[in-house]
Amino acid sequence: MSKFTTVFKREYLSSIKNKWFWIATIAGPLIFVGIFFVPIILSVLEKDPTANILIIGSDKFFLNDEIKKFTNDNISIELSVETVEEAKNKLRNSDTLDVLADFNSINPENNDYDISILSKQALGFSQEILISDFIVQIMQDIRIQKEKIPTEQAERINKEISPEFSTLDSEKTSSFQAFILAYGIASLMYFLILFYSSKIMSSVQEEKKNRIVEVLLSSMNTSSLLFGKIFGVLAVGLTQIVLWGILSLISIPIIAFIIYPILGSVGSNIPPSDDLGSMSVIWSELQVITENLNIFILFIIFLGFLFFGLLLYAGIFACIASSTDSEAEAQNLSIFGFLPVIMSLLSLNVTIDNPTSNITAILSMIPFISPINMMARIPFNVPIWEIILSLIILILTSIIVILLASKLYKAGILLYGEKLSWKHIKTIFLK
Repeated sequence: MSKFTTVFKREYLSSIKNKWFWIATIAGPLIFVGIFFVPIILSVLEKDPTANILIIGSDKFFLNDEIKKFTNDNISIELSVETVEEAKNKLRNSDTLDVLADFNSINPENNDYDISILSKQALGFSQEILISDFIVQIMQDIRIQKEKIPTEQAERINKEISPEFSTLDSEKTSSFQAFILAYGIASLMYFLILFYSSKIMSSVQEEKKNRIVEVLLSSMNTSSLLFGKIFGVLAVGLTQIVLWGILSLISIPIIAFIIYPILGSVGSNIPPSDDLGSMSVIWSELQVITENLNIFILFIIFLGFLFFGLLLYAGIFACIASSTDSEAEAQNLSIFGFLPVIMSLLSLNVTIDNPTSNITAILSMIPFISPINMMARIPFNVPIWEIILSLIILILTSIIVILLASKLYKAGILLYGEKLSWKHIKTIFLK
Protein backbone atom coordinates (compact mmCIF):
# COMPACT_ATOMS: atom_id res chain seq x y z
CA MET A 1 0.00 0.00 0.00
CA SER A 2 2.92 2.34 0.74
CA LYS A 3 4.28 1.77 -2.80
CA PHE A 4 0.88 2.61 -4.27
CA THR A 5 0.76 5.78 -2.15
CA THR A 6 4.23 6.79 -3.32
CA VAL A 7 3.30 6.45 -7.00
CA PHE A 8 -0.03 8.15 -6.39
CA LYS A 9 1.61 11.14 -4.70
CA ARG A 10 4.27 11.42 -7.42
CA GLU A 11 1.69 11.36 -10.23
CA TYR A 12 -0.64 13.75 -8.44
CA LEU A 13 1.91 16.27 -7.18
CA SER A 14 3.90 16.35 -10.42
CA SER A 15 0.73 17.41 -12.26
CA ILE A 16 -0.45 19.82 -9.58
CA LYS A 17 2.93 21.56 -9.48
CA ASN A 18 3.03 21.89 -13.26
CA LYS A 19 2.34 25.46 -14.38
CA TRP A 20 0.27 24.20 -17.33
CA PHE A 21 -2.15 22.55 -14.92
CA TRP A 22 -2.90 25.91 -13.33
CA ILE A 23 -3.03 27.69 -16.68
CA ALA A 24 -5.61 25.16 -17.90
CA THR A 25 -7.49 25.31 -14.60
CA ILE A 26 -7.77 29.10 -14.70
CA ALA A 27 -8.37 29.27 -18.45
CA GLY A 28 -11.13 26.65 -18.33
CA PRO A 29 -13.74 28.77 -16.52
CA LEU A 30 -12.71 31.84 -18.51
CA ILE A 31 -13.34 29.96 -21.74
CA PHE A 32 -16.66 28.71 -20.38
CA VAL A 33 -17.68 32.21 -19.33
CA GLY A 34 -16.54 33.52 -22.72
CA ILE A 35 -18.66 30.93 -24.52
CA PHE A 36 -21.63 32.03 -22.44
CA PHE A 37 -21.22 35.81 -22.42
CA VAL A 38 -19.63 36.58 -25.79
CA PRO A 39 -22.81 35.68 -27.72
CA ILE A 40 -24.78 37.90 -25.33
CA ILE A 41 -22.49 40.87 -25.94
CA LEU A 42 -22.44 40.29 -29.70
CA SER A 43 -26.23 40.01 -29.81
CA VAL A 44 -26.49 43.39 -28.07
CA LEU A 45 -23.88 45.12 -30.22
CA GLU A 46 -25.37 43.73 -33.41
CA LYS A 47 -28.01 45.96 -34.97
CA ASP A 48 -31.56 44.65 -35.25
CA PRO A 49 -32.38 43.28 -38.71
CA THR A 50 -34.28 45.59 -41.06
CA ALA A 51 -36.08 45.03 -44.34
CA ASN A 52 -37.33 47.27 -47.14
CA ILE A 53 -40.05 45.43 -49.04
CA LEU A 54 -41.39 46.23 -52.50
CA ILE A 55 -45.05 45.17 -52.62
CA ILE A 56 -47.17 44.72 -55.74
CA GLY A 57 -50.81 43.66 -55.98
CA SER A 58 -51.78 44.75 -52.49
CA ASP A 59 -54.39 47.17 -53.89
CA LYS A 60 -56.67 44.16 -54.40
CA PHE A 61 -56.98 43.72 -50.66
CA PHE A 62 -56.18 47.09 -49.05
CA LEU A 63 -57.25 50.64 -49.79
CA ASN A 64 -54.52 53.20 -50.47
CA ASP A 65 -51.84 52.97 -47.75
CA GLU A 66 -53.87 50.87 -45.32
CA ILE A 67 -51.27 48.10 -45.49
CA LYS A 68 -48.72 50.42 -43.85
CA LYS A 69 -50.39 49.86 -40.48
CA PHE A 70 -48.43 46.58 -40.28
CA THR A 71 -45.03 48.26 -40.56
CA ASN A 72 -42.73 49.06 -37.65
CA ASP A 73 -39.30 50.54 -37.03
CA ASN A 74 -37.60 47.56 -38.66
CA ILE A 75 -39.94 47.13 -41.62
CA SER A 76 -40.46 49.67 -44.40
CA ILE A 77 -42.49 49.10 -47.55
CA GLU A 78 -42.84 50.59 -50.99
CA LEU A 79 -46.15 50.04 -52.83
CA SER A 80 -46.17 49.65 -56.58
CA VAL A 81 -48.68 48.94 -59.36
CA GLU A 82 -46.00 47.69 -61.74
CA THR A 83 -46.02 44.29 -63.41
CA VAL A 84 -44.03 41.42 -61.97
CA GLU A 85 -41.21 41.80 -64.51
CA GLU A 86 -41.00 45.55 -63.97
CA ALA A 87 -40.93 45.03 -60.20
CA LYS A 88 -38.16 42.42 -60.55
CA ASN A 89 -36.04 44.84 -62.57
CA LYS A 90 -36.65 47.57 -60.00
CA LEU A 91 -35.54 45.25 -57.20
CA ARG A 92 -32.48 44.15 -59.16
CA ASN A 93 -31.35 47.72 -59.82
CA SER A 94 -32.19 49.15 -56.37
CA ASP A 95 -29.64 49.68 -53.60
CA THR A 96 -32.27 50.01 -50.87
CA LEU A 97 -34.90 47.35 -51.60
CA ASP A 98 -34.38 43.89 -50.08
CA VAL A 99 -37.27 41.75 -51.30
CA LEU A 100 -40.29 41.75 -53.61
CA ALA A 101 -43.63 40.52 -52.23
CA ASP A 102 -46.10 39.63 -55.01
CA PHE A 103 -49.65 39.68 -53.67
CA ASN A 104 -50.86 38.63 -57.11
CA SER A 105 -49.60 35.13 -56.32
CA ILE A 106 -52.20 34.46 -53.60
CA ASN A 107 -55.78 33.33 -54.17
CA PRO A 108 -58.00 33.75 -51.10
CA GLU A 109 -60.96 32.26 -52.99
CA ASN A 110 -59.16 28.89 -52.97
CA ASN A 111 -57.66 29.46 -49.51
CA ASP A 112 -54.23 29.83 -51.12
CA TYR A 113 -52.09 32.31 -49.17
CA ASP A 114 -48.64 31.07 -50.21
CA ILE A 115 -47.21 34.38 -51.34
CA SER A 116 -44.19 34.66 -53.62
CA ILE A 117 -41.26 36.56 -52.08
CA LEU A 118 -38.15 37.25 -54.17
CA SER A 119 -34.80 38.63 -53.00
CA LYS A 120 -31.65 39.76 -54.78
CA GLN A 121 -29.49 37.47 -52.66
CA ALA A 122 -29.80 35.00 -49.82
CA LEU A 123 -31.29 36.63 -46.72
CA GLY A 124 -29.91 36.39 -43.21
CA PHE A 125 -31.76 34.13 -40.79
CA SER A 126 -33.03 36.99 -38.60
CA GLN A 127 -34.01 39.11 -41.58
CA GLU A 128 -35.95 36.23 -43.11
CA ILE A 129 -37.87 35.68 -39.85
CA LEU A 130 -38.64 39.42 -39.65
CA ILE A 131 -40.07 39.48 -43.19
CA SER A 132 -41.92 36.20 -42.67
CA ASP A 133 -43.64 37.46 -39.51
CA PHE A 134 -44.63 40.66 -41.30
CA ILE A 135 -46.11 38.80 -44.28
CA VAL A 136 -47.93 36.24 -42.12
CA GLN A 137 -49.55 39.08 -40.16
CA ILE A 138 -50.86 40.59 -43.40
CA MET A 139 -52.07 37.21 -44.69
CA GLN A 140 -53.99 36.64 -41.47
CA ASP A 141 -55.67 40.03 -41.85
CA ILE A 142 -56.66 39.24 -45.44
CA ARG A 143 -58.05 35.88 -44.32
CA ILE A 144 -60.07 37.53 -41.55
CA GLN A 145 -61.51 39.99 -44.07
CA LYS A 146 -62.32 37.20 -46.49
CA GLU A 147 -64.09 35.12 -43.83
CA LYS A 148 -65.79 38.26 -42.47
CA ILE A 149 -64.73 37.54 -38.92
CA PRO A 150 -65.43 40.40 -36.46
CA THR A 151 -62.27 42.15 -35.19
CA GLU A 152 -62.92 41.30 -31.53
CA GLN A 153 -63.46 37.65 -32.35
CA ALA A 154 -60.30 37.60 -34.49
CA GLU A 155 -58.25 39.00 -31.61
CA ARG A 156 -59.54 36.27 -29.31
CA ILE A 157 -58.73 33.60 -31.87
CA ASN A 158 -55.22 34.95 -32.49
CA LYS A 159 -54.36 35.22 -28.79
CA GLU A 160 -51.17 33.30 -28.09
CA ILE A 161 -51.59 30.00 -26.25
CA SER A 162 -48.73 28.76 -24.06
CA PRO A 163 -49.24 25.29 -22.51
CA GLU A 164 -47.57 24.83 -19.12
CA PHE A 165 -46.16 21.39 -18.41
CA SER A 166 -45.82 20.00 -14.90
CA THR A 167 -45.69 16.62 -13.17
CA LEU A 168 -48.31 15.10 -10.88
CA ASP A 169 -46.16 16.35 -7.99
CA SER A 170 -46.81 19.93 -9.20
CA GLU A 171 -43.23 20.37 -10.36
CA LYS A 172 -42.87 22.51 -13.45
CA THR A 173 -41.00 20.70 -16.19
CA SER A 174 -39.52 21.73 -19.48
CA SER A 175 -37.94 19.53 -22.14
CA PHE A 176 -35.87 22.55 -23.15
CA GLN A 177 -34.41 22.84 -19.66
CA ALA A 178 -33.56 19.14 -19.60
CA PHE A 179 -32.14 19.41 -23.13
CA ILE A 180 -29.73 22.19 -22.08
CA LEU A 181 -28.55 20.34 -18.99
CA ALA A 182 -28.29 16.95 -20.70
CA TYR A 183 -26.17 18.23 -23.57
CA GLY A 184 -24.00 20.29 -21.22
CA ILE A 185 -23.28 17.38 -18.88
CA ALA A 186 -22.76 14.86 -21.70
CA SER A 187 -20.39 17.16 -23.59
CA LEU A 188 -18.33 17.82 -20.45
CA MET A 189 -18.20 14.10 -19.65
CA TYR A 190 -17.12 13.32 -23.22
CA PHE A 191 -14.29 15.85 -23.11
CA LEU A 192 -13.00 14.75 -19.69
CA ILE A 193 -13.00 11.04 -20.51
CA LEU A 194 -11.10 11.56 -23.75
CA PHE A 195 -8.60 13.98 -22.22
CA TYR A 196 -7.64 12.06 -19.08
CA SER A 197 -7.74 8.62 -20.72
CA SER A 198 -5.32 9.85 -23.36
CA LYS A 199 -3.15 11.20 -20.56
CA ILE A 200 -2.92 7.73 -19.02
CA MET A 201 -1.87 6.23 -22.34
CA SER A 202 0.76 8.92 -22.91
CA SER A 203 2.15 8.46 -19.40
CA VAL A 204 2.55 4.69 -19.82
CA GLN A 205 4.12 5.13 -23.25
CA GLU A 206 6.58 7.73 -21.97
CA GLU A 207 7.79 5.55 -19.11
CA LYS A 208 8.08 2.57 -21.42
CA LYS A 209 10.02 4.60 -23.98
CA ASN A 210 12.46 6.11 -21.45
CA ARG A 211 12.84 2.83 -19.55
CA ILE A 212 12.11 4.61 -16.28
CA VAL A 213 9.81 1.74 -15.48
CA GLU A 214 12.78 -0.63 -15.04
CA VAL A 215 14.01 1.44 -12.10
CA LEU A 216 10.54 1.72 -10.62
CA LEU A 217 9.81 -2.01 -10.84
CA SER A 218 13.00 -2.78 -8.95
CA SER A 219 11.32 -1.54 -5.79
CA MET A 220 7.60 -2.27 -6.38
CA ASN A 221 5.24 -4.57 -8.24
CA THR A 222 3.44 -3.67 -11.46
CA SER A 223 0.00 -3.46 -9.82
CA SER A 224 1.10 -0.78 -7.38
CA LEU A 225 2.73 1.15 -10.22
CA LEU A 226 -0.29 0.98 -12.55
CA PHE A 227 -2.92 1.64 -9.89
CA GLY A 228 -0.92 4.49 -8.39
CA LYS A 229 -0.52 6.04 -11.82
CA ILE A 230 -4.21 5.68 -12.78
CA PHE A 231 -5.62 6.91 -9.47
CA GLY A 232 -3.12 9.77 -9.41
CA VAL A 233 -4.32 10.98 -12.83
CA LEU A 234 -7.96 10.54 -11.78
CA ALA A 235 -7.31 12.58 -8.64
CA VAL A 236 -5.79 15.34 -10.77
CA GLY A 237 -8.89 15.30 -12.99
CA LEU A 238 -11.31 15.48 -10.05
CA THR A 239 -9.26 18.27 -8.47
CA GLN A 240 -9.37 20.26 -11.68
CA ILE A 241 -13.14 19.76 -12.03
CA VAL A 242 -13.79 20.95 -8.47
CA LEU A 243 -11.58 24.00 -9.06
CA TRP A 244 -13.39 24.69 -12.34
CA GLY A 245 -16.71 24.57 -10.52
CA ILE A 246 -15.54 26.95 -7.78
CA LEU A 247 -13.93 29.41 -10.22
CA SER A 248 -17.01 29.35 -12.48
CA LEU A 249 -19.32 30.14 -9.57
CA ILE A 250 -17.05 33.05 -8.62
CA SER A 251 -16.35 34.42 -12.10
CA ILE A 252 -19.83 34.33 -13.64
CA PRO A 253 -21.46 36.78 -11.17
CA ILE A 254 -18.43 39.09 -11.34
CA ILE A 255 -18.37 39.21 -15.13
CA ALA A 256 -22.15 39.57 -15.25
CA PHE A 257 -21.88 42.51 -12.85
CA ILE A 258 -19.21 44.10 -15.08
CA ILE A 259 -20.94 43.66 -18.45
CA TYR A 260 -24.52 44.39 -17.35
CA PRO A 261 -23.96 48.19 -17.36
CA ILE A 262 -22.45 47.82 -20.83
CA LEU A 263 -25.50 45.93 -22.02
CA GLY A 264 -27.75 48.52 -20.44
CA SER A 265 -25.94 51.44 -22.06
CA VAL A 266 -26.02 49.84 -25.50
CA GLY A 267 -29.64 48.78 -25.37
CA SER A 268 -31.10 51.10 -22.77
CA ASN A 269 -34.41 51.41 -24.59
CA ILE A 270 -34.82 47.67 -25.03
CA PRO A 271 -36.01 45.30 -22.30
CA PRO A 272 -33.20 43.15 -20.86
CA SER A 273 -34.79 39.95 -22.13
CA ASP A 274 -34.65 41.31 -25.67
CA ASP A 275 -31.07 42.46 -25.19
CA LEU A 276 -29.87 39.03 -24.26
CA GLY A 277 -31.81 37.22 -26.95
CA SER A 278 -31.67 33.46 -26.99
CA MET A 279 -28.88 33.37 -24.39
CA SER A 280 -31.16 35.04 -21.83
CA VAL A 281 -33.73 32.34 -22.50
CA ILE A 282 -31.10 29.68 -21.82
CA TRP A 283 -30.02 31.48 -18.62
CA SER A 284 -33.62 31.73 -17.36
CA GLU A 285 -34.20 28.06 -18.16
CA LEU A 286 -31.04 27.13 -16.25
CA GLN A 287 -32.37 29.04 -13.25
CA VAL A 288 -35.56 26.97 -13.37
CA ILE A 289 -33.45 23.81 -13.56
CA THR A 290 -31.73 24.69 -10.28
CA GLU A 291 -35.18 25.01 -8.69
CA ASN A 292 -36.44 21.64 -9.95
CA LEU A 293 -33.25 19.59 -9.47
CA ASN A 294 -31.02 19.10 -6.45
CA ILE A 295 -27.78 20.39 -7.95
CA PHE A 296 -25.68 19.01 -5.09
CA ILE A 297 -26.98 15.45 -5.60
CA LEU A 298 -26.62 15.86 -9.37
CA PHE A 299 -22.97 16.89 -8.88
CA ILE A 300 -22.29 13.87 -6.63
CA ILE A 301 -23.83 11.52 -9.23
CA PHE A 302 -21.80 13.24 -11.93
CA LEU A 303 -18.57 12.72 -10.00
CA GLY A 304 -19.48 9.05 -9.43
CA PHE A 305 -20.07 8.33 -13.10
CA LEU A 306 -17.07 10.43 -14.07
CA PHE A 307 -14.68 8.68 -11.66
CA PHE A 308 -15.62 5.13 -12.63
CA GLY A 309 -15.98 6.08 -16.28
CA LEU A 310 -12.44 7.45 -16.21
CA LEU A 311 -11.28 4.35 -14.33
CA LEU A 312 -12.81 2.13 -17.01
CA TYR A 313 -11.24 3.99 -19.91
CA ALA A 314 -7.95 4.42 -18.05
CA GLY A 315 -7.74 0.64 -17.88
CA ILE A 316 -8.54 0.33 -21.61
CA PHE A 317 -5.91 2.87 -22.63
CA ALA A 318 -3.35 1.39 -20.25
CA CYS A 319 -3.91 -1.94 -22.05
CA ILE A 320 -3.37 -0.26 -25.42
CA ALA A 321 -0.17 1.48 -24.28
CA SER A 322 1.22 -1.69 -22.65
CA SER A 323 0.61 -3.91 -25.68
CA THR A 324 2.29 -1.65 -28.26
CA ASP A 325 5.94 -0.85 -28.86
CA SER A 326 5.62 2.67 -30.27
CA GLU A 327 3.64 5.81 -29.65
CA ALA A 328 2.44 5.88 -33.27
CA GLU A 329 0.98 2.40 -32.98
CA ALA A 330 -0.67 3.28 -29.70
CA GLN A 331 -2.29 6.29 -31.33
CA ASN A 332 -3.58 4.11 -34.15
CA LEU A 333 -5.10 1.60 -31.73
CA SER A 334 -6.58 4.33 -29.54
CA ILE A 335 -9.46 4.69 -32.01
CA PHE A 336 -10.84 1.42 -30.60
CA GLY A 337 -10.77 2.97 -27.13
CA PHE A 338 -12.41 6.16 -28.32
CA LEU A 339 -15.07 4.33 -30.35
CA PRO A 340 -17.51 3.62 -27.46
CA VAL A 341 -17.27 7.25 -26.29
CA ILE A 342 -17.95 8.49 -29.82
CA MET A 343 -20.87 6.05 -30.13
CA SER A 344 -22.35 7.34 -26.88
CA LEU A 345 -22.16 10.88 -28.21
CA LEU A 346 -23.80 9.83 -31.49
CA SER A 347 -26.62 8.11 -29.58
CA LEU A 348 -27.15 11.20 -27.44
CA ASN A 349 -29.92 12.56 -29.69
CA VAL A 350 -31.88 9.32 -29.30
CA THR A 351 -31.40 9.43 -25.53
CA ILE A 352 -32.58 13.03 -25.19
CA ASP A 353 -35.47 12.72 -27.67
CA ASN A 354 -36.96 9.74 -25.82
CA PRO A 355 -35.26 9.35 -22.41
CA THR A 356 -37.84 6.87 -21.04
CA SER A 357 -37.85 4.36 -23.91
CA ASN A 358 -36.56 0.81 -23.53
CA ILE A 359 -33.73 1.45 -25.99
CA THR A 360 -32.37 4.44 -24.07
CA ALA A 361 -32.74 2.54 -20.80
CA ILE A 362 -30.66 -0.31 -22.22
CA LEU A 363 -28.07 2.10 -23.63
CA SER A 364 -27.68 3.76 -20.24
CA MET A 365 -26.92 0.35 -18.67
CA ILE A 366 -24.02 -0.44 -21.02
CA PRO A 367 -20.95 0.50 -18.94
CA PHE A 368 -18.83 1.75 -21.85
CA ILE A 369 -21.41 4.42 -22.74
CA SER A 370 -23.40 4.80 -19.51
CA PRO A 371 -21.29 7.69 -18.10
CA ILE A 372 -22.56 9.89 -20.94
CA ASN A 373 -25.97 8.35 -21.71
CA MET A 374 -27.19 7.99 -18.13
CA MET A 375 -26.05 11.50 -17.20
CA ALA A 376 -27.99 12.76 -20.23
CA ARG A 377 -31.14 10.99 -18.95
CA ILE A 378 -30.96 12.22 -15.35
CA PRO A 379 -32.43 15.71 -16.05
CA PHE A 380 -35.57 13.93 -17.31
CA ASN A 381 -36.29 12.49 -13.84
CA VAL A 382 -35.02 8.94 -14.35
CA PRO A 383 -36.07 6.45 -11.60
CA ILE A 384 -33.41 6.29 -8.92
CA TRP A 385 -33.12 2.49 -9.18
CA GLU A 386 -32.00 2.80 -12.81
CA ILE A 387 -29.27 5.28 -11.83
CA ILE A 388 -28.05 2.98 -9.03
CA LEU A 389 -28.13 -0.11 -11.26
CA SER A 390 -26.24 1.67 -14.05
CA LEU A 391 -23.61 2.89 -11.59
CA ILE A 392 -23.19 -0.59 -10.05
CA ILE A 393 -22.69 -2.16 -13.50
CA LEU A 394 -20.16 0.56 -14.33
CA ILE A 395 -18.27 0.01 -11.06
CA LEU A 396 -18.06 -3.77 -11.53
CA THR A 397 -16.99 -3.42 -15.17
CA SER A 398 -14.33 -0.83 -14.34
CA ILE A 399 -12.90 -3.11 -11.63
CA ILE A 400 -12.75 -6.05 -14.05
CA VAL A 401 -11.12 -3.94 -16.77
CA ILE A 402 -8.56 -2.45 -14.39
CA LEU A 403 -7.61 -5.95 -13.12
CA LEU A 404 -7.21 -7.21 -16.69
CA ALA A 405 -5.20 -4.09 -17.50
CA SER A 406 -2.92 -4.91 -14.56
CA LYS A 407 -2.18 -8.36 -16.03
CA LEU A 408 -1.48 -6.97 -19.48
CA TYR A 409 0.58 -4.12 -18.03
CA LYS A 410 2.73 -6.62 -16.11
CA ALA A 411 3.44 -8.63 -19.26
CA GLY A 412 3.89 -5.81 -21.72
CA ILE A 413 5.53 -2.95 -19.86
CA LEU A 414 9.05 -4.38 -20.10
CA LEU A 415 8.86 -5.39 -23.74
CA TYR A 416 10.99 -3.22 -26.03
CA GLY A 417 11.06 -3.36 -29.81
CA GLU A 418 8.21 -5.86 -29.92
CA LYS A 419 4.53 -5.95 -29.19
CA LEU A 420 2.30 -8.49 -27.52
CA SER A 421 0.70 -10.93 -29.95
CA TRP A 422 -2.98 -11.75 -29.75
CA LYS A 423 -2.06 -15.29 -28.72
CA HIS A 424 0.08 -13.93 -25.88
CA ILE A 425 -2.70 -11.57 -24.77
CA LYS A 426 -5.22 -14.42 -24.79
CA THR A 427 -2.90 -16.51 -22.64
CA ILE A 428 -2.46 -13.63 -20.13
CA PHE A 429 -6.19 -13.09 -19.72
CA LEU A 430 -6.96 -16.81 -19.31
CA LYS A 431 -4.43 -17.27 -16.50
